[in-house]
Amino acid sequence: MSRMNAGVLAAHLGGIVHHVVVAPTTKMANQNLRVYEVAFCAEVSKWADRLFQEHEDLPFGSSGIEAFGRGSQKRQDFRVYARRDVGRGPLVLCGEVKLPGNPQGRSPFDPTVMLDAFNKATAENCRWFFTWNVEHLALFDRSLWDTETMHERCIGEWKLGLQLDRSADVGRPEVEARIRDQFLPKFFEDFAQIQIGRRERFTELPSDLYISILESHLAGPMGPVRETRDFLASQSESNTAFDARLRHWMATEQQWNFDRSDPQNWRDTIDRAARSMVYVLSNRVLFYQAVRIRYKLPELKLPRGTKTAEQALAYLRAGFQNAVDMTGDYEPVFFPEEKEWAALMALSGANAVDAWDKAITAIDRFNFKEIPTDILGHTFQKLISPEERHKFGQHYTSEDIVDVMNAFCIRNANAAVLDPSCGSGSFLVRAWYRKFFLDRSLENHELIEGLYGCDINSFPAHLTTLNLAARNITNQENYPRVVRKDFFSLDPQKPFCEIPDVLRDRNGRRLRKQIFLPELDAVVGNPPYVRYQDIPKTGDKGVLPTQTNRQRNILKGLLNKDGPTLSSLARVTSIFTFGQLQLDTCPTKVGLAF
Repeated sequence: MSRMNAGVLAAHLGGIVHHVVVAPTTKMANQNLRVYEVAFCAEVSKWADRLFQEHEDLPFGSSGIEAFGRGSQKRQDFRVYARRDVGRGPLVLCGEVKLPGNPQGRSPFDPTVMLDAFNKATAENCRWFFTWNVEHLALFDRSLWDTETMHERCIGEWKLGLQLDRSADVGRPEVEARIRDQFLPKFFEDFAQIQIGRRERFTELPSDLYISILESHLAGPMGPVRETRDFLASQSESNTAFDARLRHWMATEQQWNFDRSDPQNWRDTIDRAARSMVYVLSNRVLFYQAVRIRYKLPELKLPRGTKTAEQALAYLRAGFQNAVDMTGDYEPVFFPEEKEWAALMALSGANAVDAWDKAITAIDRFNFKEIPTDILGHTFQKLISPEERHKFGQHYTSEDIVDVMNAFCIRNANAAVLDPSCGSGSFLVRAWYRKFFLDRSLENHELIEGLYGCDINSFPAHLTTLNLAARNITNQENYPRVVRKDFFSLDPQKPFCEIPDVLRDRNGRRLRKQIFLPELDAVVGNPPYVRYQDIPKTGDKGVLPTQTNRQRNILKGLLNKDGPTLSSLARVTSIFTFGQLQLDTCPTKVGLAF
């Protein structure tokens, strides 16, 4: 498959793909963008000046717009000057403004825009500079000269909280009101703290900055998430065969509940599908970049002339296969699904190939030498937004709490541990460290082979695989025992999962080895927090029968047994606990976060 050409790959996938050809940006379109940018910057300058006049406690006196270049290359630079009793004060801030709809307005961390803003600040001897695509502003400190990347000079981020897709969106009344009345006052209040020396930065953990940068490239204006979302929405409305295939992927392969007849529910589900498709593919790209330097792999960059989703996917698969061959490892990470329909969809938007090209280039600018595997793991985890986790009952537990629970449950380094709802892998990752603490002579593969995880959602299961594989990137045989499966469907008599074997067939491909769930020493985890009364009933719209029958059969049996009643354990966590006791291989220790 690694050398498969685009045509053969498309036939192999059997997916239904319709491409929308979009004409290149015209000179008139570029002129319109500049008109919007000039008008927008002029309005922002007026709002800023009014703010400075009304708040004399702010150390800023005025703002302005400076023009650079000539003709079609003419660009505007937004500037802020210090307050002075008489006349204009010294320049304290300058930056680049790129509107949504502008190819350089995808992210404030666009490499070209950051470099332009830095060069202008350098020419004017201005310490602080910013880049802003209206949705998202990034502030940088030019005095941090000893950093290896421009990202590391970022000292703060401010987000508008509204989604903008076109340049004209900045003129909507609610957008103007949000910028004028909330965004600008907050930004200048915070920047004042930096300018007068009370704070050095507003960025927190390095992992938070990396995830923000990555998310801005993936989910910002004209990014892969929005391209994929629009593609899925358009095709599902215009093509009944595609709509059926998409619903099958959501319901059967992802085990999602949704109501196709409810417009808002369907829009939310489409958005969730787009994010899941894009994030899984982006994680594969991100992991490739993380191992590239260590194993001297070639740069991952879409070849010039790549036009279609099939061509792009064929190239990426070849790169991933080369990584597997060169490292002798990580096949479950780079090829999480046998069929690549979801990855193909993530590349199939009208301008998705170009969006991915920009995102991959941006990811390559990360200094992966300086990103510890723990931070890399947090980056994978935080791609699931808090709103998404809350909506679907997913809650991540503090590492301190996880460590206490694991210490109680995992008493020896050879313990077999299962997390039945593994999420992004917090319990299993900390179990890896717990086992290593108990016996530091164990090799990485010996630590991993005693850890088992399952999750009903494919994206969290993929995150767990990535997080466990990232524990020791320099070692081989990183084959996490993680599967996308409903916990209630587990059968100890059947294979739990499959991993690559050390043996190969006559064509050099690794054989698959079936892994059975052993007798467990501990079951740990943080099950989904959904009230028992809210568990879907058979026959409810969008609910699969397999999602209700097994759970309710377990409960029916429990109600006829002596022991705890469900009146005091009215959450599905109790079902998980009792469900574990239904397994033939009953664990000796159970640790669940409530």
